[in-house]
Amino acid sequence: MIPTIYNGSPQDFFYRLNETPIKELPFHEIKFAVAQMRDNIDEWRKDLDGAAGTWTKGWTKRINDANAVLRAMERVTNEAIVTLGYFAQNSPIGLLILENVDTIDFAYIPLFVTHPGSETVGGALLEEAVKKSQDSGHCGRIFLRSGSPEAAKAYEKMGFERVDLEGEGDEMTLDPSKSELWHEVEGKWQLKKFEGQKFFG
Repeated sequence: MIPTIYNGSPQDFFYRLNETPIKELPFHEIKFAVAQMRDNIDEWRKDLDGAAGTWTKGWTKRINDANAVLRAMERVTNEAIVTLGYFAQNSPIGLLILENVDTIDFAYIPLFVTHPGSETVGGALLEEAVKKSQDSGHCGRIFLRSGSPEAAKAYEKMGFERVDLEGEGDEMTLDPSKSELWHEVEGKWQLKKFEGQKFFG
């Protein structure tokens, strides 16, 4: 039986709830949050297995990709990182790790994962990461590796640009001051599509 929050499509199942904030996680809570999110994905997959017409190879790939990132998060040993979690009903449906690197002019996102059935969660986490980048002196600038062409397209929709415009590299950067998708609200960068919404509780 599909849970009542399910709304007719895999994407709708974990659609953003306004009252669910983003939280900064202490280092010692990361593994627990990872385990919670993996369990959420496993249960969601079981529910979709019983839903006629909704299961495809594409969803299998998204689930496998998410689990690969979660496994990498379990191995993180750098306690100086900032970890942000997006929670719905007290359970994480998105996790982002942010590092401040003194040798470059950007904050660095080495690991970033959202529940395969979620929408807007990634953008909300990214917006908070940009604010953390501002606080650390990087002016909101972010550097990451997309990992796949599909992810690169999603990042481009949030203002990221490819470092190597002609090659096949996956390095991407975001400078919100140069993107039409971002604007400043009370001195903090915000995605225009989230104007008036607060995610960090």
